[in-house]
Amino acid sequence: MGTKDLCLRLLKNMNIEVHEADDMEDTYYFEYYGEHLSVRMNNKAKFIVLYDTFWKKYPAGNLEMVSLARNAVNRANIAYNGFKLFYTFVKDTMWIHCNTCELLIPEIPGLEGYFKGILESFLYSHKAFDDVMFELMEEEGKKGQ
Repeated sequence: MGTKDLCLRLLKNMNIEVHEADDMEDTYYFEYYGEHLSVRMNNKAKFIVLYDTFWKKYPAGNLEMVSLARNAVNRANIAYNGFKLFYTFVKDTMWIHCNTCELLIPEIPGLEGYFKGILESFLYSHKAFDDVMFELMEEEGKKGQ
């Protein structure tokens, strides 16, 4: 079984509805606990790339918040495992995203639990980012005292 077929089967077994992207080959969209995720995969590769995009935003003109968010992305990437946070600027908005590249082959022991853990890491990434933002804001508050 190829990686794409395996991933689609795992999602189906979790009762997750999957939609193929119209505009990007080998890309599919689905929702997991309210998060809109996408996955890039095919049957030729043994890895999938999962994305959770556009889940936190800051006004690009607020340089203090942009600086804090940028530092939070960097600190969370160093302090936590299982995902990679990054940011983009679209018009007047800074957006926070995360992704991960994961091996997905039938030989992985406990494959369903492994796959579920990958998906849950995206939910955890939001908390990790928020925790780091809170820490940075506390540090900034202590500097101002």
